Amino acid sequence: MKYTTQFVMATVLAGALLSCLSAADFPAIPAPEAGEMLPQNAAIKIAGGDILVSGKPRFLIGTIFLEGVDQDAGIKTTGYPESLAWLYESLPDYADAQKLGLDSFGITPEHSWRRIFRPRPVPRRNMNVLRRPLNSGLPILAELAIEKGSHAWMAYMDGVNPKEEAWFEGESSGIPYSVVTEEGRALWNTIWRVSAEYFQQQQSKPFAYRIFDHADFFETSQRAKTEFAKHLSLRYKNVEAMNQALHSKYPSTHQASRFNTSTDDPHIHVAFTKFLEDAFAETFSNALATVASVSGDPEPVVFFQPRTLHGQGIDLYKAAQHQRMLCAPAQQESPLLTALYMQAVAEGKPVVICDIPLQGTADDVRNTLLAQFARGYSMAFVSKWKRDARAWIVYKRETPSDGGRPKTVLDSIATEAAGKSQAMQHPDYLLNPYAVSASAFGGIRQAKQDVLATGDLFSSSNRMAHTHVALLYSRASDRLAATTNAIKSTNTVEFCAEALAFSGIKADIVLEEQLEKIIESPYRVLLASDSLYAVYETTPSILQKFVEAGGTLILTEKAVTKNEYGDANAEVFFEPPSSTNDWAKVQLDGLNATYKTYGSGKVIRLDCIPDPRTLADSLDKLIADAGVRKLWQCLDSATGNPISGIEVTHAMRLDGTHGLILFNRIGTDLDVRVKIDGIETPQAFDLIRKISLPVKDGGFELRLKLGHGEIVSVK
Repeated sequence: MKYTTQFVMATVLAGALLSCLSAADFPAIPAPEAGEMLPQNAAIKIAGGDILVSGKPRFLIGTIFLEGVDQDAGIKTTGYPESLAWLYESLPDYADAQKLGLDSFGITPEHSWRRIFRPRPVPRRNMNVLRRPLNSGLPILAELAIEKGSHAWMAYMDGVNPKEEAWFEGESSGIPYSVVTEEGRALWNTIWRVSAEYFQQQQSKPFAYRIFDHADFFETSQRAKTEFAKHLSLRYKNVEAMNQALHSKYPSTHQASRFNTSTDDPHIHVAFTKFLEDAFAETFSNALATVASVSGDPEPVVFFQPRTLHGQGIDLYKAAQHQRMLCAPAQQESPLLTALYMQAVAEGKPVVICDIPLQGTADDVRNTLLAQFARGYSMAFVSKWKRDARAWIVYKRETPSDGGRPKTVLDSIATEAAGKSQAMQHPDYLLNPYAVSASAFGGIRQAKQDVLATGDLFSSSNRMAHTHVALLYSRASDRLAATTNAIKSTNTVEFCAEALAFSGIKADIVLEEQLEKIIESPYRVLLASDSLYAVYETTPSILQKFVEAGGTLILTEKAVTKNEYGDANAEVFFEPPSSTNDWAKVQLDGLNATYKTYGSGKVIRLDCIPDPRTLADSLDKLIADAGVRKLWQCLDSATGNPISGIEVTHAMRLDGTHGLILFNRIGTDLDVRVKIDGIETPQAFDLIRKISLPVKDGGFELRLKLGHGEIVSVK
């Protein structure tokens, strides 16, 4: 069985979503209790990896109002009773938001900057309804990103400013204008300046600004390549030095920049990719300066949402150096790996996650949001606060029974049919009741209440405690894999992340850029998978120091075999000689492995890439041999056998209190016994049900329903 969080996510078929609605779909929503309400106009700060509200860590749930949402206000459709008109026909104010469990709003400003470049009318905003969230006293996210299909995504037209050089050429997502050319950067600065001024005019002070969403780009315009040639000249001073560094034979930097495909010369293409990454990272310096000048905040929180972890022109680590808060990628191919990677990139800064779909029942919604908190995110924005009523509302002419003048009235039957069709096309539109049942909104409040019950137990510092295993991650490998079709990266790092998580081993991710600090770190075991096949020049020697200082390095088959340009690595200390006499066999079930000692530590080589279950069992043994003890064990209550399909988040306070968030990813409900290392008679308390849990054979027992998160404190 492949243990992955994907196969257990609730898949809601369109037919199920479009079933007949009943009174049960529209429950009364009780007013929130004082303890769960976010104080109006509370001080929001960023510190220690957390979002602080009035000085205390708090997990926030919000939603983003994209362009045009305010235009649906007041329009009646079908699928909900009049008693819920406040939810479907307006934007929430403070009381409405707290009733739903929402603590923050993202607001898209007017795109009035567009008139500078394309003098056409910009749709007017419905300020009467938009001021409800703006004046709510809840934290406001300034949504400066340009949504595809919006009035800010201008198609190129002859004779229209900005100049052609400002337009993006190449593969991109979420970035319609260049961040490489001078004209493109000037356009973005204008967008950010005018958009930030909008919030000043509305007397609203955002706590953060998101400048890109779903961002990914690889600019291939000749203008970008001209800028690249300038970069090469500045960096290498002369073509001889450039050719020596890149193992090339170009007559000039201009000629080097005029490659056609990545296979022309992987060396120069990798250098070009790094140039684009630097240009994107530098964009944040401009955005910070622009927003700071408008807002008056010398350190504004400016961030972006990448499309993937592996974007070809975006290095998340480089970009993170200019951000005080980060955002997880829009695509979540491996949620566990993504969460670990973002925490590594953030280096102690809070990470938010956007576009969380709410589907299924209230319990499904609750578990979806709780999982984001469990994986270390400080804030989650649910998607999408949109009804798009004008797209599916249908009117008809009707003659009154008394023979009076015909009137235009809502065609309920046709509108219902159109609404159901719209729900099939856009199941993530929260305000289409045929896509998301009103009863599902109750899950937001439940998730919020359950998180609040944990107090500060799962703060960033408590989560980091007692982690001694790390996966290595290489941007160099990502860059090289995107450079030539002859080289392919693998997903072994995803396998390893899930194998560790589901075998009960607490692990982090360490980037190559962070390896200099590894010798002084608490990590005792490093795991380099095939996904780390291409590395920087300094990486092998740093790994050697780690091993000689007493660490254990586990390598899969192809790890660390190439340099960042795709050339075979020179001999490194852990490469086996032609004679393998110095390497001893490791006894593992179903897997061949050898090891060799260096200094006080050792290198272990796995001869193949096993399936995740075999890998999980092998890592369990290898890490135990390295002196790393599991902090917890999940056992079957009836048999006492280990269970390796429970996703566990662990935290530990300085007073010795353990916190566990447990998700059953096996496929069926389970009765489990959980043992904590060093605690023979645990005192376990269910923080959701407010009850003590039974203890047996040194562990506490509880029932784990499939996909339902449980929260327990243990002393």
